[in-house]
Amino acid sequence: MSVIDDTNHNFWVNEVGFFIEKEENGKKVDVLFAVYSHPDKPIAYKSAEVDLLLAFDLVLTGVPADAITIVDSGVDLNILIAPELAKVGAAQISNMYRHLKQKFELMDKGIL
Repeated sequence: MSVIDDTNHNFWVNEVGFFIEKEENGKKVDVLFAVYSHPDKPIAYKSAEVDLLLAFDLVLTGVPADAITIVDSGVDLNILIAPELAKVGAAQISNMYRHLKQKFELMDKGIL
């Protein structure tokens, strides 16, 4: 399970809640099913300048496997590395350009 907060807010994450969806009177309702918190230690700090990504493993025991349906509507984690990949790509293209420019200059001088 993963969560991303890309807002420009500063805050401490002190607890995390897990919700299940159940049907009541013909309507789907989200119900708080589990909470994790620690009285003395926050889980994380969200700075306005940085996107916060939290990932959790939730282990369910004593529940029949066919009684659980997992619907992934989570975050596309590729968005977190896109800016870095763009920088690496730009650096590689710039390096290739300089290399080819040098090769052509050497060829023009008859060295290669």
